[in-house]
Amino acid sequence: MGDGFLPPQKYFSEKHNHSLMLPLVDISMIDQGHDIPLSEVLFYQMEQVMRQAALATKQVFKEHDIPLTKDQWLLLKQLNENAELSQRELAEKTFKEPAAITRMLDLMEKHGWVTREASPGDRRRFSLRVTNHGKQLYERAFPVVKDLRLRALEGVKQEDVDAMKSVLQKMYGHLQ
Repeated sequence: MGDGFLPPQKYFSEKHNHSLMLPLVDISMIDQGHDIPLSEVLFYQMEQVMRQAALATKQVFKEHDIPLTKDQWLLLKQLNENAELSQRELAEKTFKEPAAITRMLDLMEKHGWVTREASPGDRRRFSLRVTNHGKQLYERAFPVVKDLRLRALEGVKQEDVDAMKSVLQKMYGHLQ
């Protein structure tokens, strides 16, 4: 193609009958100050994937009668992996605003999935813990999330996943 862009690649999954055109962008075009269509901007494409992942998560949780939102799942998973985090630490690890964390934790505590206990040394700090009920919910949700991840990566080679992780880590580092 003579427009400076690499030919678009079509990713297709017959099993789920979804296709998405993700054109590959010649980075030199950006370096030269050329604008590119929004549909070809990598950040926009990442946002599309994340939005679709959120919708798919909502759908599979509903199908499996799992009473979590995607964000509640993230909190539950993070707390399951890191016992006794503070709300501030949880907000940092999940890239959520502290006020949003507070609202989600209020609801999760009401459902009996987590507890908040005042820290002995600092009454303003709360230690968060997953309850037995929360652990059972996590164990029920994990296979559903795992299957969704596998579905999303269907047909993608491990070396491509590794390369994508490497690129994303570099991008993240450049933007800090």
